[in-house]
Amino acid sequence: HALQQAQNLHQALETVIHHRALLSPLLTPRLLLDDKYAYVYWLDSCGAQEQLRFVQEASMTAFKAMSQWLSGERLPWECCLSYP
Repeated sequence: HALQQAQNLHQALETVIHHRALLSPLLTPRLLLDDKYAYVYWLDSCGAQEQLRFVQEASMTAFKAMSQWLSGERLPWECCLSYP
């Protein structure tokens, strides 16, 4: 419900980060902003180890889907992961 009430993407991102224990219990999302971009990166908060790759990909997929659902359009996300 809180995500549906977000006025913009920044507010939605802040909501996900603030409620990370409920919305993202396996990975902790972090947000960095600069003049042009918003960077979201994920920290392992549960010791996923060999499942970390799957958990990161699933979290980013959910995150991209959330932003599309809230905005009503596909946003130009670019995903960079720390493995090939």
